[in-house]
Amino acid sequence: MSTQVWKFPLDVASAAQSYSPWAGTFEIPMPKGAKVIHAGMTGAQASPCIWAVCDSDRDEVIRTFAVKMTGENMEDILDGSPKYVASFSYAGNMVWHLFEVM
Repeated sequence: MSTQVWKFPLDVASAAQSYSPWAGTFEIPMPKGAKVIHAGMTGAQASPCIWAVCDSDRDEVIRTFAVKMTGENMEDILDGSPKYVASFSYAGNMVWHLFEVM
């Protein structure tokens, strides 16, 4: 068993977009049982990412996440029983909220 923290960039170019450039729905392949520990912006381009504790020996599964801006309508993910994961901000005045859609 090899347990490590992995970074998963959110591919904003392929996301089902809302009115925010970083909000949307994302399907991310992760090792089964990966535990999300943080969401935030990284790099010079301020790209949104998820960090998770992963066991590299586990099979990969597809997990679905949604990013919503404060005040954004959530009706499109409510059928998927969203589970709150984390919130993150950019430039101090914009806050996004990460949900896993089960």
